[in-house]
Amino acid sequence: MRHKSIALISLVIAGALAIGSQIAVVKAAPAVDYLPWLTGSYPEPIDPATGLPAFVPFEEVMSPLSGTRDSSKVLTNGDGNHVAVQVTDGPTQSGSIWSTYTLDLTKSFDARMNLYFNNGTNLGDGMAFVMSGAKPTQVYGIGSALGIWRSQLRDGAKMAALPKSFAIAFDTTDNHDRQDHNVVQMKAGQYVGWGYPAQTNQSAKSLGMLDTGLEDLPIQWASGNSYGDPGLGGYQALDNAMTDGTWHPLHIHWEAAGDGGGTFSFDFEVGSDVVSKSLTWSPDDVSKYFDSTTVYWGFTGTTGAYVEDAVVAFQSIPGVLDNSMTADVATDAVYPGTTLSQNYTITYDPNASLQAWPQPSNGQQSSLYAQLLTGSHYGFLMADDGKIHLDLGGGKELLAENESGEQPRDMTDRAGNPVRVVNKIALDTVPPFPKNTTMQELKFSAPIIATDVGGAETVSAGTVIGNNGQATTNVSLPAVVPEPLALDSVPSFTFGEGSAQKITVGELIDGLNAKPGIASGNISAAIPDGATNRLTAKMASFQLGPGYQAGSAHLTFNYNGAIRTLTDDNSETELFNVTGSQLPDGAVSQPTLTIAPYPHATVGKHSTTIDWTLTSTPVMK
Repeated sequence: MRHKSIALISLVIAGALAIGSQIAVVKAAPAVDYLPWLTGSYPEPIDPATGLPAFVPFEEVMSPLSGTRDSSKVLTNGDGNHVAVQVTDGPTQSGSIWSTYTLDLTKSFDARMNLYFNNGTNLGDGMAFVMSGAKPTQVYGIGSALGIWRSQLRDGAKMAALPKSFAIAFDTTDNHDRQDHNVVQMKAGQYVGWGYPAQTNQSAKSLGMLDTGLEDLPIQWASGNSYGDPGLGGYQALDNAMTDGTWHPLHIHWEAAGDGGGTFSFDFEVGSDVVSKSLTWSPDDVSKYFDSTTVYWGFTGTTGAYVEDAVVAFQSIPGVLDNSMTADVATDAVYPGTTLSQNYTITYDPNASLQAWPQPSNGQQSSLYAQLLTGSHYGFLMADDGKIHLDLGGGKELLAENESGEQPRDMTDRAGNPVRVVNKIALDTVPPFPKNTTMQELKFSAPIIATDVGGAETVSAGTVIGNNGQATTNVSLPAVVPEPLALDSVPSFTFGEGSAQKITVGELIDGLNAKPGIASGNISAAIPDGATNRLTAKMASFQLGPGYQAGSAHLTFNYNGAIRTLTDDNSETELFNVTGSQLPDGAVSQPTLTIAPYPHATVGKHSTTIDWTLTSTPVMK
């Protein structure tokens, strides 16, 4: 009898983990009880980062000049709160509003305002943010002077510039024959300038009479002068007009150096135009500009024949509240599905604040409202009750809900558990800060999860709001990198073919007993640290023919110092189970095949498959 050999070949494929999904319906967070805006008139200023109202009342801390020709108007809501100031709104006006207290330049401070100019034609002339070492008693100049620059009145009388001051001018009219003679305008014909109105060389000397009958008294900037002595400050011309009927955010920050000097910085946005400037002042500079280490601050504006509505809403008023918020996230390696904490710290210093936060109403101090955000590759983890549990420590917590309109997403964590996430959450139960004598601090942690691969980013972490002030902050989030979990190669096995020993039909009929074969390839994988990593394999049935019973064949091989056995009934065999990124040696050797007696064996080529599955589970801490 002639016998032919048969080859038993197993084809190897890599396994995959299937993840299911589910849909959840979550109740939206309640709307915050916040100050109402004006009825009609101007649109409500909204913080673009949070979608929340961007104004606070200022009746106790900001006031127009009294007993003068100041034409500014305080705008109130239906409850009588001062929510904005209309610096100008008619021809030949002079308006201003000033703090009722001084800022100490030996201490850092921060302020946020929103500026509004209506759209239209023949608009003018703008307004200015000002700091002054002495409380002004009048608004300086008319028209293009904006209440700060040296100018000449129609009757020929010259007006000096605002003394002891620094100003940021938001100039909406191109007065090229007067103050703006040295400005190279862009498309909008408007600019933002910064300077020291009363300092020598900030304004040029009289250069003769103009057709209007007035003298040419141009502002001299530090560069770009066509004549005169070297000037001061600088400007940025705009492509986008400020006079567009929308609010434009202005952020002011003073970082005290501790020696009487410091760095003044501001950011102002008009569409795609961003004006960002930092100015470092020595103690001598502060003395020269202000003649004091304390300053009043506010806004001024003037109009001539041209008219516009120049309006300011205060979002964060320096000195009223000495409060702040910070947020941070650990910067270890992060993979999709990794859970972390976004940690918040809110502080309030009553000794450096004029008011409690929030201000009591009818003798009662309400809670603060918070809206919290995280990065584009992260989400806040929702618990089974549909809320986000913020850990205060000591077994205490605050409960947040997904912000109205935010749709939860479904995903799995690194352990394969289904979770729900949302990018924006809110709560109206943040404890208030009373005005006592003790420095106060609130810390809590919000659970977040990495949702997908993406780069490191710094984003808004949210805002805490009371009826008299806000605190906002950013958070820097680490990059989310691809999971270092990969099964790069696995072995295949060949029996009865090539250099392997031949297998006869007779051997299969009598039963194959530990027949040697050939192993091609090793186990090669990449596994992450800080996790339990497990490799398993299972072999499908050979299906040799009629009457063959799954589980009759057994493949053995040597791996990692031990004999491993796979049975062709899809039962799972563990190859390794390790914690950390150190893999066992990948060599696979000495394969053998054992098959129970099979009386219906025939000549032919048979094969089966082995599924290899590599899983990784984070170590619980």
